Amino acid sequence: MDGVAATERARCEEAQTTVDAPEDADTVAPLGSERVTAYQLFADLYRGAIRGAYALDELHAPGLLAWILLGFVPGVGALTAARDGYYAFEAVRDSRSTR
Repeated sequence: MDGVAATERARCEEAQTTVDAPEDADTVAPLGSERVTAYQLFADLYRGAIRGAYALDELHAPGLLAWILLGFVPGVGALTAARDGYYAFEAVRDSRSTR
């Protein structure tokens, strides 16, 4: 029983040393190095209404809802459709040029 406990203890100590001090410690990012910005509702609505598909990766639910609803407004919907269509054209053209 004592040999099993010693083996388990050695295994735990080995695991702690590998977690505490990795061999390539210079490649590990320090904690808290990434800056997190607060969510802003009006900025999200602006991105959805004005930037549309160009801000797709940055949009949250309210921005997406603003983007969708503006598509149903007469006149404005045609402009947003033209903007988003141009974005789709750019995306297709860029994907073909990288081949």
